[in-house]
Amino acid sequence: MDSLFISNMKTVLVFLYEGFAEFEITPVSMELNADNGYKFTTIAYTLDPIVSSSGFQFLPHKLVSEIELSQNIAGIIIPGGSILDLRDDLKHLIMFCYQQKCLLAAICAGPQYLAACGLLDRHKYTTTRTHERYIELEQTDPFPWENYQEQRCVQDGTIITAKGYAYNDFALKIWSYLKIIVSEDEKKQWIDELNISI
Repeated sequence: MDSLFISNMKTVLVFLYEGFAEFEITPVSMELNADNGYKFTTIAYTLDPIVSSSGFQFLPHKLVSEIELSQNIAGIIIPGGSILDLRDDLKHLIMFCYQQKCLLAAICAGPQYLAACGLLDRHKYTTTRTHERYIELEQTDPFPWENYQEQRCVQDGTIITAKGYAYNDFALKIWSYLKIIVSEDEKKQWIDELNISI
């Protein structure tokens, strides 16, 4: 049996791609790699080293195409980055998670992947990306701006989105959603420790 999908362990998939902002997902990974019933697995379109926006190199655990659609998947986290490279295998994975009511979390420009899947047409969200940025890049804007919320972090059902600078808010919201944090005292402790404004 694949060690990344051991019995009774829920897996949170983290999608990596060239130029992704690793600092936006560092806080959330702290508790996802602790002894709490979850493990994060990095996935990508290649197993070659991927260079983040800060110049660090990362080796993904698995290819997106290697992920079996199963009940062991708790959700997907997508960090921010400048590109939108939505391929069929990732789109199928995102749609599977949505249909199974699994977590779909994206930060900064990461929500563009959810928008390109059509999911934000029916959900409120936030993002750091702007329509003007797509014009500058001469790219198609996938966002339905009528559902945009000018907030640090937004949860609408199973979808959690955040501004790039709100990575601590993003982490806390994900931990609460996955019930890694269950008590109000523990939540307050993390709010104080992470210096989150709510």
